[in-house]
Formats: sequence, structure tokens, C-alpha cells
Amino acid sequence: MNSRRLTISLICILILFSRFATGTTFHNYNNENLNSIASQYYGAAWKSVYILIKNSIDNESKIATGTRLSIPACYTYKIRRGDSVAEIAKRHLGDHERYKALMSENNIRNPNDLKIGTELLMPFHLRHKVIAGDTWAKISQKYYRTTKKANLIKDYNPNIKTLLTGSKIIVPIFDNATLMASKRHFATHNANENKSKNDETIDNSINSLSNSKNLLNDTIEIYKNGEFAKARSNLEDLLANKKLLISDRATVARYLGFCAVAENDDKAAFDYLLTSFELEPNYRLDSVTTSPKILAIFQEVLDSKNLANNDD
Repeated sequence: MNSRRLTISLICILILFSRFATGTTFHNYNNENLNSIASQYYGAAWKSVYILIKNSIDNESKIATGTRLSIPACYTYKIRRGDSVAEIAKRHLGDHERYKALMSENNIRNPNDLKIGTELLMPFHLRHKVIAGDTWAKISQKYYRTTKKANLIKDYNPNIKTLLTGSKIIVPIFDNATLMASKRHFATHNANENKSKNDETIDNSINSLSNSKNLLNDTIEIYKNGEFAKARSNLEDLLANKKLLISDRATVARYLGFCAVAENDDKAAFDYLLTSFELEPNYRLDSVTTSPKILAIFQEVLDSKNLANNDD
């Protein structure tokens, strides 16, 4: 009897693991760095931190050719009859108290008003090892490029009262851009091998060029209204869409840089503004209407390309 119960338990565990395991794998045959790999899968180089922590990499500059890397990704859960947010959190996230994170990241105001069929964005977990000087805000900055997720991460670890050096905490990553990680990488990989097949292998999450253009315009308005996190999520999806005109992709990268500046992430801002420059090297920001901080970072981009002295 005990043997039979053990067998059934193991089968259940395997079913659950296969059902809720997320992400994909990448074999580093071409000696690529983590920034390049993150750009392929997530559309943003700074998200290499996901891969770095997931694979417990101590020195990202020494990734041997042929290394197999786990590429984490979020997934969706469709609400069924009888579900509650707390039960979903317990079943999928390991603690019913994490229902608060599910509600905040899925814009659920009333936990008793769940609509059957609604899809929830489910996070993947990264284990962060606390180092000297860490704060919840610094950890939030590292994984989200903003300090605004500090309370989210803190509440996700209710048993951690003090951040002790060497201890580990769970960082939940809610990132819509990771949902299409495999398809985005497939598009990028094939584009590098055969440029003539670009249109056949792009991320199909955006149906048409016109829809993409409309989404870009709407997202710019979202940015102007100060909803930087929402704007950034839309823009990261758009940046991976090879159907967009080069000038539009440059605009997407540019506004991602603006969002990063608004969230005090100068490194990400530099990366995105550099991408926009590489896509549209003749474009210059308006010195009258553009904020001094953005102009300063853009100037760093120009200096890094040794082009500042050639400007009029």
C-alpha cells in the first residue's frame, strides 16, 4: 500500500512539474555573451540578470562554448470554476499569502470577482543571495530596473524580517516580455542565418504592421501620461518585432530609453538609446524639448561611437 501511494505521489509531482515548468534551454555553441542571449530571448540586454541568476553563474565573462543555459520565462494560468487567488498562489507559487502579488501584477481589485477564463500572468522565481549593503530597493532595482517593486519582493518573502548577508530570498519576475521568449529567439536565430526569411520567423504576437504602428502611437501616449512601467512592457514587445520599419523600431528603443531615465536606470537608458542610434544614426534629439538628463545620456552614446566631433 505504501509503495502504491509513493508511486502515485511521484506521478502527481511529475505531472505538476511538466505542466507548470516554464522557459526553454539554450546551447551556447557560438560563444555568445549573456547580453546577446538576453536580447534574443527577451528583447532587452539588461535582462541577462534573469539568465545569470537562474543558472548560478558567478562569472558571466567565462561561459564556455557548448554550455547549456536555462532560459526562464513567465507563463499564464486560465482561471477555472471554483478557483480563488489564494488557492492559485498556494498551488503555483508555494504560499497562499502570495495572492497579493498575483492581484497587484494582474490588476485584480476584488479577489472574489474572478472571471472564469481570465488568464493570469504567472511569475518565474529567481533565488537572490543577499550581499552586504543589500536593501529591498536595491534588489528591486537589480531585477526590475526600478525601486518600485521593493514592497512586492518584500511581501513575497514574509518570513524574511532582516536581509542577512548570505541568506537567500525569492524574487518573483512578472514580465510579459518573457512569455514569447522561445518564439522571439527563433525569429532572431533564423534572421541571422537567413535574412530573406525575416518576415516568416518574427514574433507573431503582433498581427500586422498597422496594428503595431497603432500600438506604438498609443504607447507613446501612455508614456506621456506617466505610466512608464506599462509603456515599457509594450515597447519591449514592439522592439522584437522585425516587421516594424527601422525608423519605428528606433523610436521604440528611444522611448524605452526615456522610460529608463524616468525610472532612474541610467545603464538601461544608455543601452536603449544606443540601440536607437544604431538603427537610426542620423537622428538627433531636440535640445529644447528633451530633458537635460536624456540629452546627457544620449551624448554619452555619441561619444562612445566617436561621432560627437562630427556633429554640426
